[in-house]
Parts: sequence; C-alpha cells; structure tokens
Amino acid sequence: MAARLLLEARHEGRQLESLPETCRPTDLDGANAVRKRLVELLGAEACGWFLGGTNGSEVIPVAYAAPILDGNLRGSPAELSATKFITFEVDVEFGFRTACDIPPVGHEMGDEECAGFIASLHPALDIVSSHFVDLESVGWPSIIADNGTDGAIVYGSGIEAWSPDELPDHEATLYVNGEATLSGTGKQIMGNPLSAFTWFVNHMSITGQTIPAGAFISTGSCTEVYAGGIGDHVKADFGTFGTVEARYVP
Repeated sequence: MAARLLLEARHEGRQLESLPETCRPTDLDGANAVRKRLVELLGAEACGWFLGGTNGSEVIPVAYAAPILDGNLRGSPAELSATKFITFEVDVEFGFRTACDIPPVGHEMGDEECAGFIASLHPALDIVSSHFVDLESVGWPSIIADNGTDGAIVYGSGIEAWSPDELPDHEATLYVNGEATLSGTGKQIMGNPLSAFTWFVNHMSITGQTIPAGAFISTGSCTEVYAGGIGDHVKADFGTFGTVEARYVP
C-alpha cells in the first residue's frame, strides 16, 4: 500500500504529510522493500545510483543506495521544470562513471581496488524532488521508501586524471544566481567520496547485484542542502574538476 500511495503522489504531482502508520516502514529493510516495489510500479530502468546518508546527516543516519531512473540523469547545463520536479533542493556531489561491469565477489574490496573500476570523475548536483511536505518530520525510512526522494542527477564533464588522495580536501562551491552560497569538501562524504563508492560496490556485491559498465554513481552531498525556488540558477564549481549547473523553470 505504501508504494502505491507514493506512486499516486508522483503521478498527481502532490506531496504527502506522511505515510499511514499501518504501512509506514520503520527500519531499513522495510524502507528498501517499499522502495523496490515503487520502482517496479514505475516501470523504469536504472542508469545509475545515488547514495544517501553518506555525510553524517541527522535526517538520514544510515547509508543507502537508490537507483537513478531513466530520464532523471541529465547533462549540464540542465533545465528542470516545476511541472515535474515538485521541489528544488540541491545537493553538491562527487560522481563517478564506471569503466566496466562490477560483478559480486567473495571478499570485501578496498578503495584501491574499487578505484580501478572508475572511468571518470564528475561534478554533480542531486536535485531532490520530495513527495513529502516535511522531510525531517516523516522519518528516514519513509524518505528511503520514496526512492530516496529522487529528482534529478545533473552531471558535468568528466575527468580521467585524478588521485584518491586529493579528494578529501578538494573543495566545491555552490553559486546561486551568481552568488557563492555554500561550500564543502570531499571529506564530508565518508571521509572521501571514493570511500562512499567503495561502500556502494561492497553493498551491491553482498546483495548479489552487478553494477554495469557506464553506470553513474553519485556519492552524497559535500555541502548543506540548498532549498531553492522557481527561477533559481545553481552552479557548483569544483575548480580543476569542472562545473555543473541547473535552472529551475516554471
């Protein structure tokens, strides 16, 4: 029932106060079960995954992975319409594109091994389009159940020349309508965005899933969330790693 309520909210372009207590998930297993059913009902394929709970957020205290559904992965610059995206809440993220299929293995992998699976690093924006009125009040299992309140992942041009050691201190700044508004570094994401990618690879391996070549993995926010409105233009500047930008239009 929870998945169908979330599906109806998406189709009708509206927000819920909360899920009914009778079908509201209360833990990670329950949240993932609802999320998987919702994705099945949507009938969309995944072109990658975005990670949440990787930056020590009090709102979502556990790490999780949710699929980036077809049509929700956009190249920069992107225009996102309020007719599809209910909210425009912006996270600044480090993204990776996989170089090859990554099948399940019989051991836990480390950062060095997982770095070899990466074809390119990308600046990215996670645009949250929430189907709940107040994310902080509904509880993290409901957020995960709504496919992590997915919206769009916008990505900039990738680079192949990067070092894992430079990621923790690498800074990204979010400009809103031309003004520097938020900034953060890679260390906000599990100490290193590569470590978040490694967590994801091991998570998928443990659950028996293969990550396909060319998948885009967005690792979680390195800044606070910017809550924007119609007309906003946002641009994240990652210095030598490039830029990524999006605009919220009527």
